[in-house]
Amino acid sequence: MGWIKITTWQFADFESWLKELDTQECWQHELKQTIDLDNQRIRNTFCAFANTNGGMIIFGVDNSKNIIGVNADDELRTKIGRIVNANILPAIPTNGWDVKTFKVPKKRMKFVYSVYV
Repeated sequence: MGWIKITTWQFADFESWLKELDTQECWQHELKQTIDLDNQRIRNTFCAFANTNGGMIIFGVDNSKNIIGVNADDELRTKIGRIVNANILPAIPTNGWDVKTFKVPKKRMKFVYSVYV
């Protein structure tokens, strides 16, 4: 699964991929029901993905792969940039991670954010 492919996905593609997963979490992806960037575990996950072949942190999906959605966060990219630059040494270059946003249908103003490191 390459990031380039994911950037072209629509919500239905993401939902289909999620349903087909054999496991809830693995070395390539981690599911988060909420956005809690102050959590040390998030920093550890960023660092682990950066030091391996990469992976995705998916906000708005619970551990049972249910799409819950999270509130819109227009500053998410900036907040992640602060974590990456301030808490991970050496810092992950800005071209070393990206965010894909999916609007959750039938849920007013709820989104899934997929952060690829």
